[in-house]
Amino acid sequence: MGDSNGLGLAFWAETPSGKFEELANMRIRKMSRGDETAYKAKLKPKEDGYYTVYVNLYDDHRNIARAYDTLYVAKTDYITRLSML
Repeated sequence: MGDSNGLGLAFWAETPSGKFEELANMRIRKMSRGDETAYKAKLKPKEDGYYTVYVNLYDDHRNIARAYDTLYVAKTDYITRLSML
């Protein structure tokens, strides 16, 4: 792939209950062959369980790459226990 303009990233999460939530949608800086960069999005979990986070790379409206990762989220009462000591 040569120089690119107009690339975008779309981050999505599938929640434990099966719903999809958009986390971020952004344009990325102009890049040339061999360039590397990192982008991130925040996930604010509302329920315990497995979340699958997807990121899609677009050139205009054409999806040119996709990646995903799965993570487990659980609430903890660690702070409550500390305050009782």
